[in-house]
Amino acid sequence: MAGPRAPAMYGPHKAIYNRIIRGSRLGVFNKIFAAFSDEGGKCGQMIIDP
Repeated sequence: MAGPRAPAMYGPHKAIYNRIIRGSRLGVFNKIFAAFSDEGGKCGQMIIDP
């Protein structure tokens, strides 16, 4: 989500960026994608479309 397109309720775009970076470093996104891939069939890649 680009900063200017994010709803104001999420805070400044730098805060959003920092949350995403922090989650990435903690492995949050890897856990989410692993859970999704465990539920579905065989998939070589996942695409996120905003």
